[in-house]
Order: sequence, then structure tokens, then C-alpha cells
Amino acid sequence: MSRKPAPRGTAPRHQAPAELFSRRDQPTNELERNLLQLSPKLPISSRSETWARLGLRIGADNLAIVLDELGGLPPGYVPKRESFFRALHRSARVQRARELHAAGRSQAEIAAELGVSGPTVSEYLSEPDRP
Repeated sequence: MSRKPAPRGTAPRHQAPAELFSRRDQPTNELERNLLQLSPKLPISSRSETWARLGLRIGADNLAIVLDELGGLPPGYVPKRESFFRALHRSARVQRARELHAAGRSQAEIAAELGVSGPTVSEYLSEPDRP
């Protein structure tokens, strides 16, 4: 005789009750910190292993903050380090180009200061503002 699957939205019986775990914006509890320390010895998925390694480097409470902010986002959303900092660098150059332009500097002067081409400065100045 086969078992009926649990109704959608209910946890299977073998899962720990939710009350054991901290909630969003709360510090981690002792159980969570202990589980993180045990993680290198546990048979976990490679994705969980990656998050556990990060938690061991930055601490359980900091990992919880990252998970609070990123949890539920589509897979693959987390950028690679270089991509993230490259995007910040570009935004900083765009902002600086706009500041220099507002101060009356020519596009040629802006290009020389930022180390980019004139067409790139034109592109920066024509981009819509971002929130």
C-alpha cells in the first residue's frame, strides 16, 4: 500500500518543526550555530555546502543576514565577485562623469580624467538616472 503525499504547503513528518529555527531579522540560535559547525561532517548538497562554507567564514549571524536578503531570489541571481565590483566601478564612473559635466567640464576633459573614450562619456551622460 502506498502512502499519500502530504498536502501542498505542509512539511513532511521527518522535517524539524519550524520553531527550532530563528526567523528573519533575528540572531541565530544555538542549534543553528552548532549545525553550521557540524556542516563539514554532514552529507549535504553541494549548494548547501557552499553556503555552509560561507557561514564558517563569516559567522552564522552574518550568513543569516545574507540568507534573509537573498533567500527566495531566482537561482543564479548572486553575481560573481568581479561582476559585482565591475558594476559598482562603472556606476561610480557614470556618477563622476555627470558631476564633472555639471561642473562645466568638457567631454574631452572628462574622458581624459576617467580614462575612457569620448563616446563612452557621451554614453554615460545620456544614460537615464537610476534609483
